[in-house]
Amino acid sequence: MRNISPSNAAGFTLLEVLVSIALTATFVTLAMQGMSVAAILQSRAIQSAEAANWIQSDLETLHFQTSASQLPFDPLRCHAQQSQQGFAQALLDKLASSALPSLRQSRTGQKFTLDRQLAIEPSAPFNILSVRYTVRPQSGSSSILKFYTEVIPDAAFTCE
Repeated sequence: MRNISPSNAAGFTLLEVLVSIALTATFVTLAMQGMSVAAILQSRAIQSAEAANWIQSDLETLHFQTSASQLPFDPLRCHAQQSQQGFAQALLDKLASSALPSLRQSRTGQKFTLDRQLAIEPSAPFNILSVRYTVRPQSGSSSILKFYTEVIPDAAFTCE
């Protein structure tokens, strides 16, 4: 049998093995944490995109309702002095009959409520209808998307 001196021995020391295990564990922990954050951000991005699509779909319906074929021209509404007499009120009355489905389900499985608030701008000739959308989880936590726009019925542009 041959004696091997400690200076000629091959292999790793216990300290080197422990350091490599610690480094590997740290790397795996950080990588898993990064992957979980990426999954959460992807889920939020999907939900925001879907909420934007829901709002866009309702805006297209709203645009159709404002067209001249859906809301006819009435010369009495051209120079309205009260909010109930303008084109915005006529549009508001028309939209009151079309209910917005408020509960939507995302591809992520979470349910959301879509709220649409309509208001007539407080200045003559009362042709502008302001529209506010809010999308929030059904659980009632903070909203994931808010959107504001103003709509003028096509018939209002024929006024002189």
